[in-house]
Amino acid sequence: ISDGQAGASKGGLNAGVALKIPVGGWCQKGRISETGKVPKKYLLKGLLAGTGYLDFIKKNVEDSDGTVLFTYGKPIDENKKTIEYAEELKKPIYCIDLADANMALSEATRKLAFLWWIKKEKIKVLNVAGSIESKAEGVQETVEKFLINVFKANKV
Repeated sequence: ISDGQAGASKGGLNAGVALKIPVGGWCQKGRISETGKVPKKYLLKGLLAGTGYLDFIKKNVEDSDGTVLFTYGKPIDENKKTIEYAEELKKPIYCIDLADANMALSEATRKLAFLWWIKKEKIKVLNVAGSIESKAEGVQETVEKFLINVFKANKV
């Protein structure tokens, strides 16, 4: 599941669609994203009037078994909130810093560690969150490819 924002979230939805995995989640009221409207092909539910700006983030954390958070650098803004919500709701969260020089050792190692986390935490419904495209150009495609490679090669 995801919120449909351009970036890591949309990369997660695109990977799900490509792999024929059901996708969904919560988005802002009116299906608003930084690039316009979230396309209807992503079966997201919009929050109702009277909900706060970041409530869709909390709902996705709440409705999932765990969250993977893709960032370039230290989590800030909404990404920091995602971590706070996961901790508050006692939900597992796995952070992948795509800019971390230590992570560059091996793409295969990064994928195996993520897959191990999914199996260890018994994740069936995964919330994909992270950096938005306007703050981390290319994150959407990077996340989409990463998830397709992980799930295509491994039956989870």
